[in-house]
Amino acid sequence: MAGLMASLPANAVAATAAPSATVAAPVASTASASDWPYAGGDLGDTHNAAAERTIGTDNVANLKTKWTFTTGDSVSATPTVVDGYVYAPDWAGNLYKVQATTGQKIWSHQISEYTGIAGDISRLSPAYWNGEIVTGSGEQRSDSTDGAFLFGIDALTGTRLWKTQIDADPAAIVTSSPVIADGVVYVGVSSKAEKFAPPYTFRGSVVALDAVTGKKLWKTYVVPEGYTGGAVWGSNPVVDEKTGLVYVGTGNNYTVPPGVCTSPDETDCDPGAADNYQDSIVAFDMHTGEIVWGTKTLTADTWTVGQRFGDDFDFGAGPNLFTTTVDGKTTDLLGIGQKSGVYWTLDPATGKIVWATAVGPGGNLGGLQWGSAADGKRIYVANTNTNHLPVTLTSATGQKSTTTGGFWAALDPATGNILWETATPGSASPMSFVSSANGIVYGGSTNPTGNNMYALDAATGAVKWGFPSGGAVLGGASIVDGSVYWGSGYHTQNLGPFFPTKGDNNKLYAFSLPQTLPQTVYVSPTAVPSAADTSCSTPAFSSINAAVKAVAGGGRVVVCNGTFHEDIAVSKPLALEARSNVTIDATDLINGIEISAPDVTVTGFTVKNAVGEGILVNSVKNATIANTIVTGNNTGTGPNTVANSYAPCRPTQDKPGDCGGGIHLLGSSNATVLASTVSGNSSGIVISDETGPASGSTFSGNSVHGNALGSGFTLVSRNGAAAPGGVRAPSAGGVFGNSITSNNVFDNGLEAGGGGITIASAVAGGAVYGNTVQTNVVTGNGWAAVAVHGGASGLDLGGNVVSNNQIGTNNVVGDTYTGTTHDLQTTGLLVSTVEPMSIQITGNTISNNVLGIWTHGPVTAANAAGANNFSNVTTPVSAH
Repeated sequence: MAGLMASLPANAVAATAAPSATVAAPVASTASASDWPYAGGDLGDTHNAAAERTIGTDNVANLKTKWTFTTGDSVSATPTVVDGYVYAPDWAGNLYKVQATTGQKIWSHQISEYTGIAGDISRLSPAYWNGEIVTGSGEQRSDSTDGAFLFGIDALTGTRLWKTQIDADPAAIVTSSPVIADGVVYVGVSSKAEKFAPPYTFRGSVVALDAVTGKKLWKTYVVPEGYTGGAVWGSNPVVDEKTGLVYVGTGNNYTVPPGVCTSPDETDCDPGAADNYQDSIVAFDMHTGEIVWGTKTLTADTWTVGQRFGDDFDFGAGPNLFTTTVDGKTTDLLGIGQKSGVYWTLDPATGKIVWATAVGPGGNLGGLQWGSAADGKRIYVANTNTNHLPVTLTSATGQKSTTTGGFWAALDPATGNILWETATPGSASPMSFVSSANGIVYGGSTNPTGNNMYALDAATGAVKWGFPSGGAVLGGASIVDGSVYWGSGYHTQNLGPFFPTKGDNNKLYAFSLPQTLPQTVYVSPTAVPSAADTSCSTPAFSSINAAVKAVAGGGRVVVCNGTFHEDIAVSKPLALEARSNVTIDATDLINGIEISAPDVTVTGFTVKNAVGEGILVNSVKNATIANTIVTGNNTGTGPNTVANSYAPCRPTQDKPGDCGGGIHLLGSSNATVLASTVSGNSSGIVISDETGPASGSTFSGNSVHGNALGSGFTLVSRNGAAAPGGVRAPSAGGVFGNSITSNNVFDNGLEAGGGGITIASAVAGGAVYGNTVQTNVVTGNGWAAVAVHGGASGLDLGGNVVSNNQIGTNNVVGDTYTGTTHDLQTTGLLVSTVEPMSIQITGNTISNNVLGIWTHGPVTAANAAGANNFSNVTTPVSAH
């Protein structure tokens, strides 16, 4: 089909318009410009990494495997990559969060945990926004008739935040990945009805929801009552910031009213209703859901597996919104590839067709099956040619060849002229989403053996790199910061000779270039990029994050001086060192520093004003924090305007206790926190186990004071898998084996309640055990110096040791936990539980309290009266 410029097909229908409204442009996600927060990479679904500068035509042939992550089954979704993490589902019903640098699993959950539907899976790319990911579930093979669901997930922990049924039809599923703009989720609804026998009831729709609560804001059907079908299948909806419109492509009808045409060639029949938007590109007002215009590409197309009247030329792909130059003018265009083999381009404001090019043969699976990519210079498409028709291709140099397999092609975005065509090696079908970045096109094939991931020169179509992934590749590549993330495998059905039935795999890959990185880099606000970067006299980096990306793993980032308004993401082992007077001011940012790699050391900084944590140690081992000041974080006050990253802190951002604070060790072990000052945060230092065990860490020589909304130290289990049925499962969760030694802990919890050191769980199966609290000075806190709260049955708080501490007047605000008259009396230690537990309390000096040691509930504290020293204490030990 080389050079064939299609005129508008005779059976295409021009756009039908409705009155448009004046609307404001949405605000983009908080993901950075280099991230890949949606299936299509951005709100325009361009599948183009515009910020990529590392991998290009001169070096892509050198791509090597950076890591391989083994999943439970095939990975066919394009990975979501944000803030140093990769999110992807598999066909075994898992959803994973993986560290982007190392491939280490941070967490995984079954989709059925979120939906309550046994065996449920997701085939979507999760959408990321403000510390939350949103995804949906369902697929064609499932026997579930529960309808279509969307759900929000805390990206930090994998905990579900909300679940919303967006369509109750028994056939409804979600295969269109969501997109989020200005706090609103947009998603299409598709179905598995085509495999069913009639009668059919499903009608495709687009739904908008509040990203924070999951509340439905609007829902608009794309076919009217009396018609069925119109599923919204692929990629993510496009949000247009200039027009205030949301665009999708739609599917064929399943049924139409008697007498209405079922195929373009049918005669003596009535045309379909004007608002029957089958096989159409449709634009919705983003605020109201009103259809502003709809452009039909076929006059009729009624098709299911059992009744094949039409051509089944629906849109499996999502649109691409891109900017290019037409007749010397900068122009926005909306394009979309169709299973007919035609790529359509329209005026995004009106839906008027600008051009339409028949790239190659169509078919039930393409044609242009999944997503295309656009970078403004060219449009990149994949024609699957699933009927294996002979096609003559023309290369960029004019050389002709013939194939009966699939092929990739590039189109001129201004005219639709085909610029080059390249056959898929081995005559396989290139059924994957196409991605582009920095002059490279990435595409996969259905070939289950040999190379099936490819990189092509975007200007010429020449294949520059190939990789044998081990399974069919249908998902797209995500390109972020010099790395390519790509899933392998497709859980196939018997779809005929054009598609392998053994394309399954269980791999998620990361690729990058072999690099020799510097071992030490230097940072200063006045740095000169061309400087020698050999000392603080010649720094080359003005951004800490840029320096972290540039340094070798295991190297040093030396920050020489100054104040930095960054949320630092440390995603590789390294030492982050402040030389003198270095402040990280994270006002309006989620965290000051997030450590997501093992063996990281942070020394000498002042970290302040983050919305979430001052320093978050996220699911890793062997972090060290020393000689650091952490202040003013997670307070829920001031100018912070973005959502907290820690789910319990939403939406008020001021929940005390285990809500995060100065330093938070989340599912992290073997950390060391030394000689640091943690003050003026919501709470001081939090050790919790939502993402896994938090064990073996040491906290010594720190001053933890004036954290008004929570405790100085909080050891809290929120993971019910830590001790299910009272049996400890240390590989799954629990806070245990930590040492809190020789710290000065005072004046915490004076506004909203909190102790000096709180050990707590309110979750059945939670576990905080075997921790040591010794030789600390603890006084003036809102609750007891050491407060042990066991708020549920079936948890484990046993075996903790509290010894040789200097304990002054505490519980100065009053701990109302027990609901007794003792709650408001000054207290040294409080141990309260609803189930039997033992604790060792020895060698402490407790002074100036009404109650020295108060146990409430079935607590065993052997010889508590004789093994401790009491001074000016009215009741040394009270047990009731």
